[in-house]
Amino acid sequence: MGTCKCIDKSTEDSAVILEETFKKEKTAQEFTTMTSEPKTQLIQALTRGYLARSQIKLEQSETIKKESTFQYLLSKEVRTILSNHLNCSLLSATREFPTVKLPDGSIYYGETKVKNLPDGLGERYYNDGAYIQGSWKNGELNGKGLMIFNNGNYYKGDFLNSKFEGQGQLRTLDRNVYEGEWVGGKQHGKGIEKWPDGSYFEGFFLNGNKNGKGKFLWNDGSSYIGDFCDNQISGNGVYKWMDGRQYIGEWKNDMMHGKGKYTWPDGRSYEGEYLNDKKEGFGVFTWADGKRYEGGWKENKQQGISVIIEKNDQYEIVKKGEWVNGNRIRWL
Repeated sequence: MGTCKCIDKSTEDSAVILEETFKKEKTAQEFTTMTSEPKTQLIQALTRGYLARSQIKLEQSETIKKESTFQYLLSKEVRTILSNHLNCSLLSATREFPTVKLPDGSIYYGETKVKNLPDGLGERYYNDGAYIQGSWKNGELNGKGLMIFNNGNYYKGDFLNSKFEGQGQLRTLDRNVYEGEWVGGKQHGKGIEKWPDGSYFEGFFLNGNKNGKGKFLWNDGSSYIGDFCDNQISGNGVYKWMDGRQYIGEWKNDMMHGKGKYTWPDGRSYEGEYLNDKKEGFGVFTWADGKRYEGGWKENKQQGISVIIEKNDQYEIVKKGEWVNGNRIRWL
């Protein structure tokens, strides 16, 4: 742009000088002598301007070509995540780094060390369309980084030897989220899982599974607070249903198992033993009016010799009987 203004200004000055000289001297020799130098300067200036503009276009063309080539290596899902969700630019579009083709066929663009090992800031393009950007050391991702899988799932956080390690967030394309601690590429330590329907879990993980204390809240309002083992409710805990029911006690493999107390919002309750989510063994069932059944249970039904206890204003009435499959067959 600066060259163009100088060219125009020089041309105007030369024209004025030419006209005045021609009027004064009116000799062909002097005219030729005075006009030959401005013409040469003008041609040279025009040439310099053309070359400068050509160089700019060439540089722009090379940048566009380089960027589009690297973008072409990314899957559509990865490009969408970069532009729409992370607002993240490719290093190849903003920085000047060496380009290295690695033994697995992937392309690395960034700082390198001996033998072209990635070392420093850089990004890596994989043959399947996946993408990694971050800090590298001796060919491995170490420190802060971003990994986008070819299906659009991505992790952003800490790395150790190219594995998730430390604090980080994993998001899937269907909007499931885990944010928390990682060890060896697995959820390990304290973390939070969230689902697009509003459900979430907050607690502890071990080798990628929920283990230890945790809280799970479902989108219908139900909740569980207590122990987990290998992603299942196991141990001791409190489960509350959205309709007001509640169970406090022992669990195994997502089922009530062991001793516990189950209550209903209308005042009924059962306190006793469970086996695989069913009343089994000895237990006490209490109705809202205070009447109780104390005795055996089998697969959620009264079973064996048991008693019914009823209350009046002065004393309790105890009746002994026998039950089979939930039916009383006789009084004893």
